Amino acid sequence: MKLFLDAGETFIPSSGRFAIFEAGIGVGNSVPVFTTFEFTETPIWNKIPEDIMKQLKILVSDIKLENQNTRPHLSATIKNDSLFTIPEVSVVVLLYDEKGNALSASRTYLDELTPEESEDINFTWPEPIVGNVVAKEIISMYNVFLVKLK
Repeated sequence: MKLFLDAGETFIPSSGRFAIFEAGIGVGNSVPVFTTFEFTETPIWNKIPEDIMKQLKILVSDIKLENQNTRPHLSATIKNDSLFTIPEVSVVVLLYDEKGNALSASRTYLDELTPEESEDINFTWPEPIVGNVVAKEIISMYNVFLVKLK
């Protein structure tokens, strides 16, 4: 049984982890077990020189989850630790239980991160997070082809 079908585009980094986040999927009383992704067309792969990719560093620090059992709020600091301006940054947080299962996720956007800029980021949930959160992962994603040296 298919619960949700969508088409879109994303950028897949050459190394590291990335997230595909889709908000507000209504599943009714069903319990989602897995998801499947597929390419509907032959992908076009563009390579970025490794020395450029190594210069693009986004760091995350000071991750704090509060009010997990009422109206959860997670805050963190994100820093562009490069000499490039990075536009259109999508930031996803994943919360995991002791078995490594994702309990919940949230997303925010930054219009841009200028060189050496730090920004406070916040994620909220309208309902309590059910389960024991033992790990928090924040993944930043951006289109490397839009990055500018400033």
